[in-house]
Amino acid sequence: MKQLMILLVLLAGCIGEPEPAEIVHIGLPDDLLAAVSDCDMMDDPDRREFCYVEAAEIEGQKKICDLLDAGPYKDRCLWGVARVSGDESLCAEIENPRTVRLCSLIVANDRDGCGKLDDESEKIACLHWTDKG
Repeated sequence: MKQLMILLVLLAGCIGEPEPAEIVHIGLPDDLLAAVSDCDMMDDPDRREFCYVEAAEIEGQKKICDLLDAGPYKDRCLWGVARVSGDESLCAEIENPRTVRLCSLIVANDRDGCGKLDDESEKIACLHWTDKG
């Protein structure tokens, strides 16, 4: 019995802690891999996804948004890249219809369209993100 305990202790020391799974982004260019490398190290999935959103906006690259599953983070990512790149076609890829409308108005810099929105909070946000003229 004593020998079995010693063997188990030795085995436990050899095994050690498992390494975290490495995240692999196939097809992502090296410059974008560098942009998301800090995000990949985050354990909390929400923080990691928000980090991808920020990296995509900074880089102005939709390819980073493609790392995200459909949902609010991906919508926010597409909206951010559309806004910084001026690519209104990205707005059509957003799932939430209200966000699609806001995205289109903001990227087109349509202050008149923003002013016609019924929802006051959407109107304020839209006017905030369009150029002040």
